[in-house]
Amino acid sequence: MFVGHATLAFGVVALLVGRTGVPRRRVLALAVAAGLFAALPDVDMVAALVGVVGVDPTQPLAAANSFWGASTTAHRGVTHSVVIALPAAAAFALAPTHRAL
Repeated sequence: MFVGHATLAFGVVALLVGRTGVPRRRVLALAVAAGLFAALPDVDMVAALVGVVGVDPTQPLAAANSFWGASTTAHRGVTHSVVIALPAAAAFALAPTHRAL
């Protein structure tokens, strides 16, 4: 799950920016920044680990269900909002650089 968001963002940015004639090092830096930023919404899933505390270790399905149940309390909230993503994307795109890459 974490890898999916990051990989998609990396690929989309690399593909789109790469077609604009921007130097390859700059494309790579922007794609890496996009990938890292795309992974941030899923960091809230760490809190879901609380859901597996105290679960019988001999019941793997119970642990999985408990984890996913706990994940719904925080995950998919404001961190997944387009309201956050669009201004963040614009800020990354318009951010000045201090040196050419």
